[in-house]
Amino acid sequence: MSNESFHQKWYSQAIIFPLLVTVIGSATYDAFKEKPFLTTLSLWLNWLWNGVVFILTVRIALYWFLALILLVIVIIAITSKSKQVLDPKQQYTTDTFISWQWEWSYDGRFVTSLTPLCPSCHTIMNYSNQGYDKFAECPRCNKTYVPQKRIHTDIAQFEDDKRIEMLIVDNIRKGNYKHF
Repeated sequence: MSNESFHQKWYSQAIIFPLLVTVIGSATYDAFKEKPFLTTLSLWLNWLWNGVVFILTVRIALYWFLALILLVIVIIAITSKSKQVLDPKQQYTTDTFISWQWEWSYDGRFVTSLTPLCPSCHTIMNYSNQGYDKFAECPRCNKTYVPQKRIHTDIAQFEDDKRIEMLIVDNIRKGNYKHF
């Protein structure tokens, strides 16, 4: 038995077993006494209902109610504003490196989902970077782009992922980026 299944079983037993004991115990008690069926359960439900009714019937001044509504609106406004304000570094998700446009995700620490975009239609391309067999294929255009060597260098037209990632991190570190 794995640890995870034991904990799942333990939690289910902690909830189901007491409920069964309550129902069976109440039924057994009711069998020997002349009280209605499931008295304990009905007492609990009665207590819960009375609590709800009490809370709903408490007299409250209208200004307290309006203050509560205003407080809720302010809290919602503040939380929605804080979600909208992103770090400019996290908004930097596309750029062009060596005549290829790239797209990625940046969580503040790591660059993930780095993919090249098709020069023709800007669709995310299927990029293969396995040794010397580097190519990118556009699913929309059905064009295959094979790297072309530049004059005086051995660097391919679209670089390996690690090199592009290093350029992205360097741009973020130096603040050399623009928002798209």
